[in-house]
Amino acid sequence: MFIVIATMVAVWLAIVLCRNPIRARWWPHRLATTANPETRLAHFQRLVALGPTGADAVEELLESDDPSVRGLGVAVLNHTRPARVRKLLAEMATDPDPDVAAMAVTGLALLGDAAVVNDLAQLLKSSEARLAVLAVSGLGRLPTPEAADLLIETARAHRLVAVRVQAIEELGLLRVERAADVLRECLEDDTLFQGPTTSEHSAAALLGRATRGLTAEAPSARPVSYFANRALRAITGEDVSSNGK
Repeated sequence: MFIVIATMVAVWLAIVLCRNPIRARWWPHRLATTANPETRLAHFQRLVALGPTGADAVEELLESDDPSVRGLGVAVLNHTRPARVRKLLAEMATDPDPDVAAMAVTGLALLGDAAVVNDLAQLLKSSEARLAVLAVSGLGRLPTPEAADLLIETARAHRLVAVRVQAIEELGLLRVERAADVLRECLEDDTLFQGPTTSEHSAAALLGRATRGLTAEAPSARPVSYFANRALRAITGEDVSSNGK
């Protein structure tokens, strides 16, 4: 009888001790294989509640063909921050889905350590403009001297105008005073940039939601000097434009 009782206690303890690891394996599978949004949300919340344990099996989500599932996987990483979080987020920063990649870059920036600057510097070297712009946006969320130095160099010399413009915008938003000289140099750059910056795109998206889908008119092509003047005005108060715009 004693052996039976001891065996039952041992089995019960094993179940209790292994409960969370089992859940951490089962819930990602359920999340990845269901199309029901409420079920996905429920399993996501359960994974987050497990903390780092819930992130141990997140690779199944990150490897999904469904970008919404990959996005939830990145969200789990951002909430739980397991030991491998920086490596996994750096990998997801190159995701083909722009929203998933943006979530990963935001997660990297929120980690805030020096190694993240190196990760974003590598992403900045990408031949894909969207990834390089994402890297610049991530650097703009890191109020560190190293990130500011990289933004200044990017504004000065990056080969892609979209990336230079984004770096200029981030310098203005961060009010990086030592960037003023480089921004004055950029006042001579008449290269045209067609499209919104990251902050303009976000503002347009919010406007669309506020107006129930009414989209803002796309901005006309503007020279790099326009953005440099805007950043300088934010940092130093000076405005060299003829019309003050």
